[in-house]
Amino acid sequence: MLRLTLVFTFLIYGTVCWAQTGSYPGSLDGTEGPEVHNFYSDNELWGIQSKRSRPVTPALYDTLIYVGNGQVLAKKWVTSQQQSLWGALNNEGKQLFAFQYVSLEAHNNNYICGVLKNNLVKYGLLNTEGKIIVNTDYDKLMWVGPNRFAATKGKKTTIIDNAGNRTSQLAADSIVLQGPRLLQVWYNGKTGLVTAEGAPITEIRFADLTANQNTIEATPFPKWLVTQGQDSSYYHVEHLLSWGTVYIVGNGTAYWLIDRTD
Repeated sequence: MLRLTLVFTFLIYGTVCWAQTGSYPGSLDGTEGPEVHNFYSDNELWGIQSKRSRPVTPALYDTLIYVGNGQVLAKKWVTSQQQSLWGALNNEGKQLFAFQYVSLEAHNNNYICGVLKNNLVKYGLLNTEGKIIVNTDYDKLMWVGPNRFAATKGKKTTIIDNAGNRTSQLAADSIVLQGPRLLQVWYNGKTGLVTAEGAPITEIRFADLTANQNTIEATPFPKWLVTQGQDSSYYHVEHLLSWGTVYIVGNGTAYWLIDRTD
């Protein structure tokens, strides 16, 4: 195992909040001025109340989550759709986003929303006014840093900003958030680390990586030595199998063929 010691400066911007299912008896953090509100429960549903425990909204909501800036993510039953859907309120109970999303996450001033299209959930971004700023075309959308998102469409994952623009040429098979602004990417069965902008930290050539504070532990692939007469070749892959005139080589679940005569 290789140990690579690098010094990272991690900057954490804002608060990341995830939408949860079920009831959430949370309360506001008291930073919004004198009109501090919290949540109350009635018949297993939730509403917003004032600091004097006076209801501001009826208890209509399956879930309420305060996400800062006077905004509350809310989930309630929508009769016309025959399902519970997500929207957003201010802390006075005024509707900010329509209740039309199957999922909703708040990340600073960006909101990852999920909508049903042809019985599949597709993801995009909303701004604080509830307007679409990135179309709901993605199979998966994951916050990875301030105004940065890992966006999956089909079999490839790229990094985009909050306008939907790609921030690098990176096109990975998958991306995992290892820490603030630190991403582990997989490509053709190999893995490496990049920043939230897609800039490389390590080469994408390892079997596995573990990042612990300022240390990265990297596991390389085995080195295969193939000898044919007077010729020798090295292959840095996890699997190698001779089959007729080709080698079948692979890393993880990715396999390909190499001509033995090359």
